Amino acid sequence: MNENGTSTRVEKRWAKLLVMTVLLSCLADACYSQGDHTGNVRFYRPKDLFCSALKAKVIVDDTTTLRLANGQVTELSLPAGKHRIRTRKSSIDIDVSDGTTNQVRTFFEFNFLFGRAMVVEVSQASAHSEADRLRKTE
Repeated sequence: MNENGTSTRVEKRWAKLLVMTVLLSCLADACYSQGDHTGNVRFYRPKDLFCSALKAKVIVDDTTTLRLANGQVTELSLPAGKHRIRTRKSSIDIDVSDGTTNQVRTFFEFNFLFGRAMVVEVSQASAHSEADRLRKTE
């Protein structure tokens, strides 16, 4: 401050610089933390006699391909948000939330000549009850 008690230009510039630095730091933290949110998607294929030798091909967001064997379970970590999961004959859109696990059941729908891989999102309760039933039959 000068003799009159007012701030000099240099002091005002330093104050502005300090405020800008704090704001940019806060914005950078907010942007970084937004991209950090992930959730899990658990893909499972219950054991079934029909089409048991075939692997179900599941494609996630047109980038990741999974091949699930009969009775196999696979879990993927995906960024929070909407994702498309598909097979050749079916597709679903799921909403992955931060810190949660979505359950996706993969199965073969058997028609007259061929089995077609299908996907469906199920609730946690349905997935756990089906897993319990499968454990009892093994």
